[in-house]
Amino acid sequence: MTEWNLKYKVDSLFKVVEVEHFAGVKFYLKENTIFCELCVQADNIDEAVVKGINELKVVRTAIIFSLKQSLDFELIEVHELSSSSTAKQGASFLPLTLNIREVLTLEKADNIRKLLAQIEKFDKTATSAIFFYTRGVEIHEWNIEAFINYFKCIELIADKFLQEYIVKNEIKNRSNTDKLIEELKILIIDNNSDKENIKEHVKSIYKTELIHIKLKVENTLNKFKLSKHVPRMKKMVDLRSSVAAHGSTSTIIKDEQVDYLQGVAKELILEYIQQLNID
Repeated sequence: MTEWNLKYKVDSLFKVVEVEHFAGVKFYLKENTIFCELCVQADNIDEAVVKGINELKVVRTAIIFSLKQSLDFELIEVHELSSSSTAKQGASFLPLTLNIREVLTLEKADNIRKLLAQIEKFDKTATSAIFFYTRGVEIHEWNIEAFINYFKCIELIADKFLQEYIVKNEIKNRSNTDKLIEELKILIIDNNSDKENIKEHVKSIYKTELIHIKLKVENTLNKFKLSKHVPRMKKMVDLRSSVAAHGSTSTIIKDEQVDYLQGVAKELILEYIQQLNID
């Protein structure tokens, strides 16, 4: 197995004052252009390129989460370290898009390194929440789609941390929902049923499930000492339910609402990750 060096051009607007290393990937500034390099062990150049992409994905996730912006890498050079010749040169785009619009301060660089150091301790919930968060960042300008992804982060953690009394409430709500569903089935089968009665049953089921979601979100925020967000997050639950019920054609989500939900999702993810490291 041979050691290969891969060099990438980074399409970004962040400024690297000094050489920065993130999980073995070196970022540096040369002639007003940001580059990054990393080394991998591989049997051939194709395997080296694939391994390089996989390692960059991890670093990219940490950068997106920390800076709330996406970025793009362009593979420009690959060479075998035991040889002085370049094995491959030229454009080879990774499936990563857009750019960073943040100044890479020392504090932000440290945050990226801290997150990378914690990734190996992530459970499925943390990994999934980070995935939906970064996807939200990548489509942030598409308000409804980004909103759904940020909300999914919160729901994933809420489902993981249900307190005992929340579980009881869930059972109670589920019992009520099951009863309403059975009644609805009877009404639908009965050809003489009043349509308005059917509509009222559907609304009741919807409201019961909405209460259930609000309880989960509220108690999860309280658990992680983020209770300041509870009043407004209840409105975010209503907004999310409106999207689910009516779709994007009749629901308007403002930029400020997307930004707010993004902030709450990030706070909750960080608190959850901290909990994982304590445990």
